[in-house]
Amino acid sequence: ENAGLTTFVIPESVTYLGSNVLKATKITEINIPANVESIGDGAFANCSSLVTVTFAPGTKPLTLGTLANTNTSNGIFYNTKIAELIVGDRVTLIGAYAFYNQKSLTTLTMGPNSQVTDIGRYAFGGGSATKLANLTLGPNLKTIHPYALARIAATTITIPKSVEPVDEYAFNYATAKEVIFEGGGTA
Repeated sequence: ENAGLTTFVIPESVTYLGSNVLKATKITEINIPANVESIGDGAFANCSSLVTVTFAPGTKPLTLGTLANTNTSNGIFYNTKIAELIVGDRVTLIGAYAFYNQKSLTTLTMGPNSQVTDIGRYAFGGGSATKLANLTLGPNLKTIHPYALARIAATTITIPKSVEPVDEYAFNYATAKEVIFEGGGTA
């Protein structure tokens, strides 16, 4: 934490990245190896030069932070400069505040094989309007927690039929003109 690191390679043998492990470093990109199964809250928070994160394919499920996080500045990728995020197919959880305060994120893609079941509270929501305009949610998504996608800039939001609850305020202050429910209906 707070080290002057500009590059860091996570060894293939690593299975867990602890909370705040690389917080406030100067890394610009990070590759999450296939053996990593869990990344703690705040792991890359305040890495203000971080623009690229990639997830190596693999068979082990991967959780990004926790749903229990209550600290906005301890989101796993809080205050980074990631512009495009392609969530790896093995990611199962995007924790609370995971990408909070993202002023550069324009595209969030969960592919057709995405295993994400939960998007935690304020995961992509921020204190000010975001630039997140291109949003593709995965087919296994079950819960969109409160404020998870607050203030996003997408004009159309498609909710997969797998979603059981869309919690209150999930899209608070979003600028969407249309919400499409794959199970049927629009709002």
